[in-house]
Amino acid sequence: MKLLVDAGNSRLKWALWDGQRLSSPGRCPARSDPAGAVRALVSAAPEQLDGVLVANVAGPWMADALRRGLARACARPPVFVASTATALGVRCAYANPARLGVDRWVAVIAAFHHVAGAALVVDAGTAVTIDAVAADGRHLGGLILAGRELMARALYRDTSDIGRAHLQALPGEAEAAFGRSTDEAVSFGAAWALVGAVERARSAAAGALGERPPLLVTGGGAPELLPYLDGAVEHRPQLLLEGLARFAGEHA
Repeated sequence: MKLLVDAGNSRLKWALWDGQRLSSPGRCPARSDPAGAVRALVSAAPEQLDGVLVANVAGPWMADALRRGLARACARPPVFVASTATALGVRCAYANPARLGVDRWVAVIAAFHHVAGAALVVDAGTAVTIDAVAADGRHLGGLILAGRELMARALYRDTSDIGRAHLQALPGEAEAAFGRSTDEAVSFGAAWALVGAVERARSAAAGALGERPPLLVTGGGAPELLPYLDGAVEHRPQLLLEGLARFAGEHA
């Protein structure tokens, strides 16, 4: 049994992998209390583990905390997956693959194998990333955008009159798409910016690939965006963990 860990900027997520399926998923907020998140992970880990695989974008402190905390749960040190030039049939578009966030790399690999071909991957977290992969495994590259909270925070910090916006739920009807308060205007504007970026990326990917690729959406912010994306969209909440499961076979 292996423990798979997705250490993001906002949340720590994990699941067990027995070689066939994911089980016992868990999550814990990590931004305000990263040490507490690691303790929650360690307390949820079973006593008998064959190994631990981690995709970490939360920085060196989180990596060190995971190494220390998981030492009691597994005799083998955790394996931190890294972005490389090629892996599991996918070729990285970056000239310097180490600069590609490992969360994006793992998600692209998971999507490529899930659909067995070309895909567009959206990971809506603290930042929102959009990546495209071709049917032959070529990673075309991607986009990085601020998430809704980061957009609102930038407006508060760098303007004089908008103030700190309290993000509102998105409207369910087209005629309510325009905010009737500053909070709504900031909330809706940030959301439509992300939806517009995803739809524009779909068009660009279709042009580059010669076909409209399947769209897979993951991340904590996915539920807010899904109702407003056109066409077929697949929600894969555990996409990064699915990608780590692919890597688990390489570290048997």
